[in-house]
Amino acid sequence: MPAPNSGFIGIAAGSHHSLGLKADGSIAAWGRNQEGQLDVPPPNTGFVDIVAGDQFSLGLKADGSIVAWGYNSSGQCNVPAPNTDFVTIAAGGSFSLGLKADGSIVAWGNNDDGNCNVPSPNSGFIAIAAGGGHSLGLKGDGSIMAWGLNQEGQLNVPEPNTGFIDIAAGNWHSLGLKADGSIVAWGSNNYGKLNVPEPNTGFISIAAGANHSLAIKPASAFSYQGILVDGSIPMDGLYDFEFVLYNGPSEGNQLAETVIVEDLDVIDGHYTVELDFGRGVFTDEPRWLEIWSRLGDSAGEFITLGSRQKILPVPYALYAGSGTPGPQGQKGDKGDIGAIGPQGPKGDKGDTGAIGPQGPKGNTGNTGPAGARGPQGSQGAKGDRGNAGPAGAQGPAGPTLGIYDSLGLSSSGGRGAGNAGGRTLLNLGNVGIGTASPTEKLHVAGNIRLDSGGDIAFADNNTRIHENSNDLYLEADDDIYISPDDDIWMDVSTLFIDGSADRVGIGTSSPASRLDVNGTVISAGLSVPNAGNQNAVEVFNTSSSYPTIYAKANNSTNVLLVENSSSDKPAIWAKNANSTGYAGWFVGKLGCTGSKPATVQTQSYGNRNLYSDESAEIYFFDRGFGTLTNGSCVIDLDPMFLETVTINDSYPMLVQITLTADCKGVFVSEKTGGSFTVMELQGGISNATFDWEVCAKRKGYEDVRMESITFVTEPMVETLPGSAESGQGHIGSTGRSIRIIKGE
Repeated sequence: MPAPNSGFIGIAAGSHHSLGLKADGSIAAWGRNQEGQLDVPPPNTGFVDIVAGDQFSLGLKADGSIVAWGYNSSGQCNVPAPNTDFVTIAAGGSFSLGLKADGSIVAWGNNDDGNCNVPSPNSGFIAIAAGGGHSLGLKGDGSIMAWGLNQEGQLNVPEPNTGFIDIAAGNWHSLGLKADGSIVAWGSNNYGKLNVPEPNTGFISIAAGANHSLAIKPASAFSYQGILVDGSIPMDGLYDFEFVLYNGPSEGNQLAETVIVEDLDVIDGHYTVELDFGRGVFTDEPRWLEIWSRLGDSAGEFITLGSRQKILPVPYALYAGSGTPGPQGQKGDKGDIGAIGPQGPKGDKGDTGAIGPQGPKGNTGNTGPAGARGPQGSQGAKGDRGNAGPAGAQGPAGPTLGIYDSLGLSSSGGRGAGNAGGRTLLNLGNVGIGTASPTEKLHVAGNIRLDSGGDIAFADNNTRIHENSNDLYLEADDDIYISPDDDIWMDVSTLFIDGSADRVGIGTSSPASRLDVNGTVISAGLSVPNAGNQNAVEVFNTSSSYPTIYAKANNSTNVLLVENSSSDKPAIWAKNANSTGYAGWFVGKLGCTGSKPATVQTQSYGNRNLYSDESAEIYFFDRGFGTLTNGSCVIDLDPMFLETVTINDSYPMLVQITLTADCKGVFVSEKTGGSFTVMELQGGISNATFDWEVCAKRKGYEDVRMESITFVTEPMVETLPGSAESGQGHIGSTGRSIRIIKGE
């Protein structure tokens, strides 16, 4: 701002420059001067009003003429003749308005959106306002006319279109001030510029910026002077006061919140304080003030200072200042032309008439018929499971134990199953339990039961089947051999060993590999050497909800280690048969020392690798396109994208613009936490198209930059028992190994 910063009586702000009107009729200008918008034409005297547009300026002189300077791309500085009798002016994006003394409006400059086409009848106007691409005119009857660009509804004056006393226009929104002190706003509400703060009353002036709104309320504070004495002795020092406003000298009601003033300096018994009970409490009725006091910096009780004091005339002057103007006096002789002052507010609206008495209550009508029965409700939730019933009675004793042999011996006689006793039988050949035709040395037709601690021992007494705590153990000092033609079955869904095919199935009775697991494998260690040309491990998944491989470590060792010396075969091949599911899922960081390509199939060149960008920091990107409207465009970012990134003063977003149409060039004029504004250079007003790209720091990783990492270069794999024998697989490896030998 040019020195001296004094003597100003008016101000105006353009897109990148400012104007100040001084009491001597001169104009001071500062800011950007790329188009000469600061170069006030001489003589720089006699001005009574100023406005600023997009890189151009207007000044109204006391003789009713307009002076214009700065950017003139659309003729916005070419004031039409006759350049006389103007009483007020307005500047838009690239056009100008002038209001004449006869109530007509003159408009010139860019008219692409009809913003210079003043509606008929062009008369009776008392105020004007110019926005980015639209115009407003206030008529003497309190109605508003609007014309020009209506892309955001900035021309749609809300009903009732009456009672307005002032208007203002922004780039994409409009404001109107009503005689009752309320504000009406319409058009674009980006950034909340239409959200008038409550209470929407008592306003006396309005203004509209590109993306914000301003309004002024009158002051309601007044000064009060009092005397504080103890008996007849004036008091000195700091005291706390409470001021309470009533509508009666002793009774009555409290009219506003108590005003508390702490540590007020009392000098020789005198004090002065500024009180503000709000504007609405003072009417034409008397008011009384009750005052309480105590020593400052204390927690003692307040003491009332005698009777209530009647309020003197100053607050009533505030009330009178908002009253309805008196009748107009007789017209005097015409004086010299003076400076044009601001338009006064319209008088208050008259009181609403009294509401008539309420009519008598009518008779009660007849009861209507019952409605149809509604549909049956849905079944309730299943109840909790009941307590278990008592145990049933014990059943009868089972059959007695009979022993037969192949030599034709008669039955040894029956004994109760619970008291078989000990018996030695020699040279009996084949013995049958539960069968008269045994085919082996011991042939059992039925189940064999081992009670707790029981064994079945073999000849070397080192190989046995042993029961312990409801578990069955097979113990041997050597390996357990399975004949190539024999199978070992458990429940088909649990374990199946196919001796003839040299395969083991877990959860399947048709194993397709040396080890075929149908289900989830959780192991403390898993090593599968591969000496042939087949895959060592194949994992298939048809689920769309669960990963094919899930690996987790609770210590510092490798979770999953895969080594491969092939130059054209992958170390890991994971495929999900469900095209919408994941073949792999990593919770945490995913690192590699090589490239991270995506392999795509081309029609003419086969499978090809496309490589991802690498960055020193962790950014997320979003892209899109936009179109300038009269040289500007606001891009609002996707709310979902905003929840994944951090954008603030410490971590600003980066914006790149690529023009796809001809214009004067663009720049990013403003960035917020969720949007950015693109403006055309040199005050351009084109409708050029462009592409944009935004990158912002990933939320939670804002300060990560080329972090160091230590690689484990050698696998941490424990040597498993039997691993020296080729063609064998091992699981668990903490006890004896299971060896499967392929037959000849």
